[in-house]
Amino acid sequence: MAKVLFTKDNIKYVQLNKARLHEAIDVGTRSFFVDETVCKALDLKNNTIATNELEELFLKAAKDGVSVIAIDTTTDSVVAVSFNKLQVTYILIEIIAIKTEYGLQAKDSPDIEYYQEYSDRCKDNASKAFLSFMIGTDLVVDMFEYCKSDCYLEIMFLGVLSSYRGRSIAYNLCKASENVARVLYSGINIKESITEVPLDLQPFPKFVSAIFTSLVSQKIGRKLEMEVAASVELNQWTYNGKTFADRLGNNPAPIQYCCKML
Repeated sequence: MAKVLFTKDNIKYVQLNKARLHEAIDVGTRSFFVDETVCKALDLKNNTIATNELEELFLKAAKDGVSVIAIDTTTDSVVAVSFNKLQVTYILIEIIAIKTEYGLQAKDSPDIEYYQEYSDRCKDNASKAFLSFMIGTDLVVDMFEYCKSDCYLEIMFLGVLSSYRGRSIAYNLCKASENVARVLYSGINIKESITEVPLDLQPFPKFVSAIFTSLVSQKIGRKLEMEVAASVELNQWTYNGKTFADRLGNNPAPIQYCCKML
């Protein structure tokens, strides 16, 4: 049974488990790919080929066992999701591998190499552009160095169905994600495996991070009292000969790299 983190206004915030995985991926596709700023710049809502290719990103994050979903208790349906990922330094990867007979599974390749290999497999140009953005964001600021820590929980793909907007669900998902990180940091293993293989406590996060790409999500970051480690204008990335900023119009806000120690 999935772990309930808290309930507020008929919305239950629960750790994502195997039983709800496909429903969560569907909600992510119908919300994150439609409304997130970079997804808007790439017009992913009108590109099912690209979104089908990019769904693997949700699954990869979910495998770390720290993602959170929001369930409407009146319908027992998933209405929002935060696909969270544990980011780990090379040094910690090596330490854990030494302690494990066969090394780490799913933690033995750097994210940048993974995104590049993933991009090579994709057929659609929008998919490749999104993955290029993912690679570029990893190069903006070294969050490990900035926070002097070897592991953090990243609030990576946050989406709320349009009919549930304006109810603080995105904020509560982020707060629930922070709660998961704090429990792990305290030494209690609450990771929720989406496979048959249980997850070890290590690696566990020492801080929470997120890349907020809109004024709305940046407001959530401020409410969570997260620190802004860096800001980058969206004109740094291009697609089909135009910058993301030009494609969005209306002078979009710089994206913010935010963090909070546990």
